[in-house]
Amino acid sequence: MKTRGMLPALLAAALLALAAPFAARAQEPFFAGKRITILVATGAGGDHDVYGRLLARHLGKHVPGNPGVVVQNMPGANGITAGNFAANSGARDGSLVLLATQNLPMTQALGASDLRFDLANFSAIGNMLFANTVAFAWRGTGVRTLGDAKTRELLLGSTAPNSLGAVHAALMNTVLGTKFRIVNGYKSAQEIDLAIERGEVNARAAVPWAAIKSMHPDWLARPDIDILVQAGLAKERELPDTPLLVDLGPTAEDRQLLAFFSSIAAVGRPFFTPPGVPADRVETLRRAFDAAMADPDLLADAARENLDVSPLPGVKLQQVVRDLMATDAALVKRARDIAGAN
Repeated sequence: MKTRGMLPALLAAALLALAAPFAARAQEPFFAGKRITILVATGAGGDHDVYGRLLARHLGKHVPGNPGVVVQNMPGANGITAGNFAANSGARDGSLVLLATQNLPMTQALGASDLRFDLANFSAIGNMLFANTVAFAWRGTGVRTLGDAKTRELLLGSTAPNSLGAVHAALMNTVLGTKFRIVNGYKSAQEIDLAIERGEVNARAAVPWAAIKSMHPDWLARPDIDILVQAGLAKERELPDTPLLVDLGPTAEDRQLLAFFSSIAAVGRPFFTPPGVPADRVETLRRAFDAAMADPDLLADAARENLDVSPLPGVKLQQVVRDLMATDAALVKRARDIAGAN
């Protein structure tokens, strides 16, 4: 009878013992034992790729479960190829993070025909670089200022008509009267820079100032280039005498248009998860991103590679994207007409 009375207690203890591993596993972070892929929308070796790999080296230790983090490059169509993949074929569990091109929100706003997603449905994780873009001319051309570019033709290298560089050049030609002749067809920013050094073309536009500092410090040291104008919402500390694009519009409507194109500075090097990722995992990645941006090891790596880190949290980046998507229709039409004319 005594043994029989002990059976319920023994059975309960056995059930608890069996349940313990399952309960422990249920408390394990989702990312434990998993791998996060950062999908970089440009080729290996470029400025976006460098930032993607910098984050990949440090993000995992700030994600609960300490997953591995790898980088995969998917260049094409100025970032649209990677965006299409992330939206339509990529994992939606938080294990895929897209490092989009800086121009992607504007490309969508201008109505690219081969774009098969709505960036507003992605969840922004954060932006590593809040930095102005610049237009520059190779020193040998004799074009030292934007005023000079209104009297002399410059061959401006670009990947495609819908690239940010080509669109900015067309914008300046239309609104400010510059004489950039846009040469499309280069495969990457690195290829354009080599063409500039060879003398095939002699200018670029919408190049992140931070990218020039990190990828071409030699150009600045000699110096080989003249910075003609900067696009952003305020001047870069190191470029106090370089005019701000938004200040140059002849009319209020022109300045509004220039401000639309200048707002892309807030996008910089943006990281997103595809649509449909659970909100708690988005929040986990956002917290990990913010922690990585303050990580002394990441900042030391960035300093060694001469990379600026000026982050924007995911919530603020999300609002920037939404604001771009909600731009006045008449303004977008004018922007689209200019972009389509180059």
